[in-house]
Amino acid sequence: MKKIVVIDPGMMEAGGHHAALLSTFLSYEEICSHQITFVTHKQLEVNLYEQIIQTEITVVRHFTTNFYENYGSYSSSGDYKIQSYVRKLASEYIAIYENLYCQLSDAMQSIFFYPCLNREHASALSLAMEYMKQQHSEPSANQIHKICCMFLPNDRDNGNIQHLFYKQAFTSLSTKQRIELYASDYETKQYYENLNIPIKGIHPCYLLPWEQIDNTKYLEKKNPKLLLYLGDAKKDKGFNTLPELITRLLTEFDYNVSLVVQYTLAWDYPELRECIAALEVLDSKYEQVEIYKNYWSAYELVAELSEVDTIYCTYCTHTYENKSSGLAWLASFFKIPVVLYGPSWLSREFERLGHNYSLMENDKVVDGVSHIEMKDYSNTLYSSILKWLIC
Repeated sequence: MKKIVVIDPGMMEAGGHHAALLSTFLSYEEICSHQITFVTHKQLEVNLYEQIIQTEITVVRHFTTNFYENYGSYSSSGDYKIQSYVRKLASEYIAIYENLYCQLSDAMQSIFFYPCLNREHASALSLAMEYMKQQHSEPSANQIHKICCMFLPNDRDNGNIQHLFYKQAFTSLSTKQRIELYASDYETKQYYENLNIPIKGIHPCYLLPWEQIDNTKYLEKKNPKLLLYLGDAKKDKGFNTLPELITRLLTEFDYNVSLVVQYTLAWDYPELRECIAALEVLDSKYEQVEIYKNYWSAYELVAELSEVDTIYCTYCTHTYENKSSGLAWLASFFKIPVVLYGPSWLSREFERLGHNYSLMENDKVVDGVSHIEMKDYSNTLYSSILKWLIC
C-alpha cells in the first residue's frame, strides 16, 4: 500500500481540470488499495466535497489563497504583491506539511502530487520545502513529490523577463530533495528544457480515466450532433460568439442538427451576461439547441462525447497561440473532427496526435488536415494517472 497526497489549492469550483482530476480519481476502483488524501481549497464546492466523503478518499479543505490571483500577471518576482502572495501560499504549504508529516510512516512510500504549478506557486512551494528542511531535516527516502508544470508565460515567444521569473522559480524548486518535475504537454516540456530546468518527462493527462473508456465509434444514421462549447465560460474561449454561431449553423443544416453547449460559470463575469441571456432564449426557442450549465462528471462527459460528430472550437487563436487546452486531448481520444478558427497550439497538438482538424475561413469550413501521430507521446498522455503516480 502507498499513500498518495494530492495537494491542489486550485481545487474549489465544479469545473475545469481541477474538478476533472477528482472525477478521474473517483472512477478508479483501485483507490481502496491505497491511502489517498486530497488537500483542497477551503471553499471546495459542496457537491464535490460530498462525492469525496462517500469514498475511501480523505479530504482536507485547507487553502485560502486564490490559486489564480496572479494568472497572466507580468509583475516582477520582487513585486510586493507577488512576494506577499508567495509568502502566504508558502505558509499554507508549511501548515499542511506539518499536519501530514506526523502521520507518515518511514516504512510506507508517500507520493505528494501537485496537479499544476505556475511560477509563483513554484516559488511558494520551494520556500515551504526549504523551511521544512531546516526545521525537520531532509525528507524520507520513501517520500516523492511529483509536480506538473502546466503553465507558461502568455507571451513566451517575445523574449522577455517572464522567462527569467520561470527559470528562477522552477530551478530553485528542482534542487529540492525528492522532487520530480513533469510537463503537461510536448511544447511545455520543450520550454522548460530550454530554460535548463530538469523535466523527467510528460505526465498523463488526468481529464479522464482513459484506460477504462471504450472510444469505439458506432456510426448511426441521425442528425449530426455538434459540440460548440465545453468547460468554463470565458471570453477568450469564444463564449460570446456562440449565439451567432448557433443561429448560422441552424440555417446551414436546415435545422436538422443538434447543437450542444456545456459551460460552467464559477464567477459572475459582466462581459458574459448578454451572451448568457441570448443562449437561454435560443435554448427555449429551438429544440435543436441543448444548453448544459452544470459540470459534467467523467461518466457524463464520456456519454456526451461518444455521440458528438464534430466539435467547433471557438477559441481566440491569438490567446491560444501558445496555450494548451484539454479539448485537444478529448477530441483526439474520441476521434471527433474539430473545426478551428485558425492555427494555434491546438492545430500543432492535433498534428502531433495525428488527429484530423479543419480550419474556418470566412464562415466556411475548408478541407481537413491529417498527420502522422507521435505514438509514444500519445500513449503517455492517455495512460493512467493513478498507475503513473504509484509506479
